Amino acid sequence: MRLRTTDTPWQAGLVAACISCLTACSSAPDPNESLRRVDDFNSHIEKMHVESELAQRRVRSCAESFLALMDDDRKANAARIFTGFQASINSSEEQLESFKTQILIVEESSRPVFEKWRNDLRAIVKTSLRQRSEERLDKARERYLDMIEDAKRAATGFELFNQEIKDIALFLSNDLNEGAIDNLQPELESVATLGEDIDDRLTETMLSAQVYLQNAGEEINVDPEEVPADPESVPAGPIGPVPAGPSSGR
Repeated sequence: MRLRTTDTPWQAGLVAACISCLTACSSAPDPNESLRRVDDFNSHIEKMHVESELAQRRVRSCAESFLALMDDDRKANAARIFTGFQASINSSEEQLESFKTQILIVEESSRPVFEKWRNDLRAIVKTSLRQRSEERLDKARERYLDMIEDAKRAATGFELFNQEIKDIALFLSNDLNEGAIDNLQPELESVATLGEDIDDRLTETMLSAQVYLQNAGEEINVDPEEVPADPESVPAGPIGPVPAGPSSGR
C-alpha cells in the first residue's frame, strides 16, 4: 500500500506557521546588542585617549631631538643626533596615521549608538521619561562632537608639525654641517610654536575624551603596557624653551 505524500491544507498551514515562528524568533533583536555597541564605542574612545598620549610623546621627542641638534655644545655629535632625529620623525609619522585612523573608528562606531538611542526613545510612552532621555542624548552627542572636533584639530596640528620637521630633515640630509645647522635658526621658533600648539590640542583631546567617558559612567583605565615607553621620548611637560642662537663672535 502506497503512503500519501500530499499534505492536507491544515498540515500545510501548520508547517507554514512553524516556519514563520522560527524565522521571527531567530531574527528577534538581541536586547544586549545595544549595550555591546555602547561598550565598544566607549572602548574606542579610550583607545583614542591612548593614541593622543602617544602622539604627545612623539611630538615632544621630535622637538627635543631638533633642539639637541641645534645646541652649540653638541654640534660635534651632529651626525649621531641627526640619526636619532630621523628616527623620531618616522615614529611621529606612524603615530599620526594611528591617531587619524582611531578618530575614524570612533566616528564610525558612534553612528549606530546614537541612531539606536534616538529610535528607541521615540518608543517610550511616558512623555516626561521620553523627554529626559532625549535631553541626555542631546548632551551626550554634544560632548561627543566637542571631543571629535578637538581630536580633528589635534590631527591637523600634528600633520603641520610633522611636515615642518620633515622639511628640516630634508634640508639637512645632504648638507649636514655647522653652517647648515646655524641656518636653521628661524625654524627653532616655528618648531617650538607648533610643538606647544599640538601639545595643547592633544591635551584638550584627552580631557574631552575623559569628560565623555565619565559622563557615560566609564573611567579611563589605561594599561601602562598600552603606552609603551619611547626610548627617545622626554618626560611629560611642556616643550623646552628655544635656545639662544649662535654667538656673533664665532
